[in-house]
Amino acid sequence: MNKYLLLVIAITIGLSSSSCRSKKNTNGTGVVKDKSAKFLVKKINQDKIDVEWLSAKSKIDFKTDDLSESATLYIRMRKDSAIWLVGKKFGFEGVRALITPDSVFMLDRLQNEYRVSDMSLIQNQFSLPISFYDLQDILLGNLILVPDTKSLKTEVDKKQYHISEKDPGEMTKNYWLNAYSYAPERMAFNMAVQNRTALIENSDHRKVDGAGLFPHDRYLKFQSPQTGEVILEMEFSKVEVNQPVSLKFEVPDHYKRVD
Repeated sequence: MNKYLLLVIAITIGLSSSSCRSKKNTNGTGVVKDKSAKFLVKKINQDKIDVEWLSAKSKIDFKTDDLSESATLYIRMRKDSAIWLVGKKFGFEGVRALITPDSVFMLDRLQNEYRVSDMSLIQNQFSLPISFYDLQDILLGNLILVPDTKSLKTEVDKKQYHISEKDPGEMTKNYWLNAYSYAPERMAFNMAVQNRTALIENSDHRKVDGAGLFPHDRYLKFQSPQTGEVILEMEFSKVEVNQPVSLKFEVPDHYKRVD
């Protein structure tokens, strides 16, 4: 797969597998009391970021076993409709993507190529049952794929609540919430049979009007036999919500379609 298309997919999904890193999170003081899975999942749903529009800018560093790139990413999203991404370097656009609930469109500006697929392009790349709506939640800093509370157990892990599955199946799931703000700080997925691991780390949660606590820093890393190790670091700025923005996406006539 072209490296720029892989970059867009990696940015869009934001998956990682790594040990917990030092990061800026909402701190608090006082004794952390045990909470039930039912209570914590209720807090997750109550505090979930839910906006009609999102617009943001992000500095990104992208690394694989044989590639290291830095760029600026522009992100726009309309709820339940479309996710629009543009990656630039030195002021020049290198890649553009538009993702809808049932389609993925990608432009490689450097190669004059484009790709059209359904969500299986992303699902097959990482072997995760991710929908468009999961991608939406990931970009907003929400948790995804949370199991039924009956299958969860909880514990206090320093200044975090750790939520995990009691009886994991093909994919184990773990989540960590800040013990004082309940902000989602980490989620990890492990697919042992396929030798794939995935985790998202969110940090530097800051209040954004209309969105609540929005994580401005992300450390993303995923690993599989097919892709090797992929690391993505993102630093968000200029985050605005509920302001309509253009999602213009056109394929130039001279671009070649690739599969």
